[in-house]
Amino acid sequence: RRDEGSPRVDPPPISSLTVGGRLPELRRLDPMDPRLETARRWAGECDGGNARSCWLLGRAWEQGEAMDADEGSARRLYRRACREGGQGCADAARLHPDQAKAYAEQGCRAGFGRDCARWAELDPEAADAKRLGCAAGWLEGCEEEVEGCGGPLGRCVEQARALAESRPEEARRFARVACSDARTAGCAVYAELLESQDREAAKVAWRWACEGGDAAACEVLLERFDPTPGERARLEALASALRPR
Repeated sequence: RRDEGSPRVDPPPISSLTVGGRLPELRRLDPMDPRLETARRWAGECDGGNARSCWLLGRAWEQGEAMDADEGSARRLYRRACREGGQGCADAARLHPDQAKAYAEQGCRAGFGRDCARWAELDPEAADAKRLGCAAGWLEGCEEEVEGCGGPLGRCVEQARALAESRPEEARRFARVACSDARTAGCAVYAELLESQDREAAKVAWRWACEGGDAAACEVLLERFDPTPGERARLEALASALRPR
């Protein structure tokens, strides 16, 4: 813990967090392997303040998929990502169980539903956990009645699914309520309903669902929308990172 009177020390660049002052070498892979280039790009973006890239690089180091596993660097990157954008808070909480509640709260307040669920689990008395979690896509946290749903937000998602075949226009109306105003809980359903009519609008909804923490939505973007190589690498990493561990 830093003494109150000591000077502030800015975090070092990401390259200095690695063994030997550089990114770990790939194991059994060609130096031109695209995963190495992706990791280098994440490192540069992380140094530039992109919290998501810090988080993705942390996952790459922890999992050791392309690089030698380095949990120490992963921990530092998760903490940095959490501090700067909230994206890495769930993993910071997982690797720092003694501080899990604080990290979960920070992630929840940054807009990540799974962190809200974790916060509510660790502190059932946390009044904001469900309210913020609902807005971030955690349906179980939705308790307040929402205009247009006839009940909590989950009711809109249920209705959209139930009416998808028989009354698609009404189904889209319900799904749209759950995929607007920073809500992402209904975006995957909305995207599915849009695909036959407006593929570009569906792609946007799938992206909102993916960025809201839905790994399956990230996989749909990979399978159906032919992303660029750079975007494919990012979506693959994001989908992998979002899957339950």
